[in-house]
Amino acid sequence: MVHRLGLPRFLASVFPLKMSSSNTVKGIACIWATKILKDALHDVPKPEVARKCSIDPEIWSGITQSIGLLNSCKRDDIDISSLQDVKSQLDDLIKSTTNQIHTLPYYQVTSALRTIHSESCILRSLLDLAFSDLDKDDASGPKWLKAIQRVDMAIITSGAPGEGRLELAQEIIQRIQETYLTVDLTSSSIAFDVPSQLDDDHISRWKPIKRLAEPPSWEEFSKMIQESPFIVEGYANDWPALSERSWRDHLYLVSAGGRARKVPVEVGGDYTKGDWGQELVDWEVFLNSLPRDDGKTLYMAQHNIFNQFPALRSDIEVPDYVYSSPSAPQSFPQYKPPANADQMAMNAWMGPKGTYSPAHTDRYFNCYVQVVGYKSVWVAPPCVSRHMLPHSSEAQMSNTSQVDVFDPTRSSELPDWEREHAVAALLKPGDMLVLPPGWWHAMRSESISFSISFWF
Repeated sequence: MVHRLGLPRFLASVFPLKMSSSNTVKGIACIWATKILKDALHDVPKPEVARKCSIDPEIWSGITQSIGLLNSCKRDDIDISSLQDVKSQLDDLIKSTTNQIHTLPYYQVTSALRTIHSESCILRSLLDLAFSDLDKDDASGPKWLKAIQRVDMAIITSGAPGEGRLELAQEIIQRIQETYLTVDLTSSSIAFDVPSQLDDDHISRWKPIKRLAEPPSWEEFSKMIQESPFIVEGYANDWPALSERSWRDHLYLVSAGGRARKVPVEVGGDYTKGDWGQELVDWEVFLNSLPRDDGKTLYMAQHNIFNQFPALRSDIEVPDYVYSSPSAPQSFPQYKPPANADQMAMNAWMGPKGTYSPAHTDRYFNCYVQVVGYKSVWVAPPCVSRHMLPHSSEAQMSNTSQVDVFDPTRSSELPDWEREHAVAALLKPGDMLVLPPGWWHAMRSESISFSISFWF
């Protein structure tokens, strides 16, 4: 376990400016390397683990043997070629597990596979940091920069599973940033340009979503979410993200993540279109892109930003309602909550004006909070599914409609089913939209927009 190894002492030892002694650095780094590989094995014989995760047994064997060699020798006697072999084999392991995580259906990505990927990313970075004086930087850049990016991959790609691993990943990045990448908080900050108000004439063709001026009681909420969507106006007005630590503050968001961080974004305004793609971009580059209209739309969609940037977690409050343990509604009897310990999943949605999520359905209840800017939302019940023309049931987009409900070229005369069942609203900062599972919903940003979804 991390606490048994003395995490603060270990991390302090692996950074060049904080070394107490070379033997301590080497000793703790190698002990940690051996420990995390042992955890990844889950007490299963090595060949079986390799087969289970489709990993070349020679790579796996080479890693364990090399780590054992490093752990048994004195630092002054370390063979640089052996160290390079360990790093090369870890690189191969990271590449192999990354490819599997990205290509396998999500339900086939096992916890063992995610653990091995995460452990390999963390171990590879720790070896770079612990032995940076023996293995110098190369043309691809300083090792501390690559260490940040590699640990970010452990968080983004596999979630850094395991007791203390996420905290370890966050702490490694924080220590590197404190040493090499401080943010100048004395410089003047720029607030994202968001209008103080926006009219909703563009959604007047639909019936309005029910609005509540005050949060409902627990009993009222439990009844209402079984029936239809509704909005609690100004629910999050008191969150720090809307006040003293405003997410409209560009410099604050930069400092919350720190320098040299990568975030996953969608490229293109609509994931059903042919020009859509996904990239990893610098956090600062992403934030800087939001006010621009240069033809390249970057949208951070469905990303748990709080795992990467824990400082932002204290800026929001998880609605108590997500712990109401609702039963499956009659309109969606197959409902089950998220299959994690909290039975709740948080995600951030950040993008410029014009980002668009086509009409689709989700399997969970959702408390969707608008933090910055304005977003139009269109909602319809499961009973309209036959009119929504979903993509092929064999495709990953089988929950996504081919109907662009916000298409300005659509006839001004709504079809009977839409006029009867569809509702719409303009979410403003602080509003919380509550959605039952299985309901069709489409969203479009009318300004720079930051939102948080709480699936439960």
